[in-house]
Amino acid sequence: PFRLPALLSELRARALQPNEVTYTAAIGACERLETWAHALALLEEMHTALLEPDARVWIAAMYACKNGSRWD
Repeated sequence: PFRLPALLSELRARALQPNEVTYTAAIGACERLETWAHALALLEEMHTALLEPDARVWIAAMYACKNGSRWD
């Protein structure tokens, strides 16, 4: 099962805030798992947390969409 959202929630429950590195790794996992919707949700979370995605994040998100057949 896809556990990434639960892992990020557990970080927050332990008073740890995900940062750019955390989101980069998470979106990279979405790319490999072809879970495009989670990748886009994580981009939105980054925006809400006032974190700036870098090129690696955008590329991973684009590949998650491409691999998940959501290249629109």
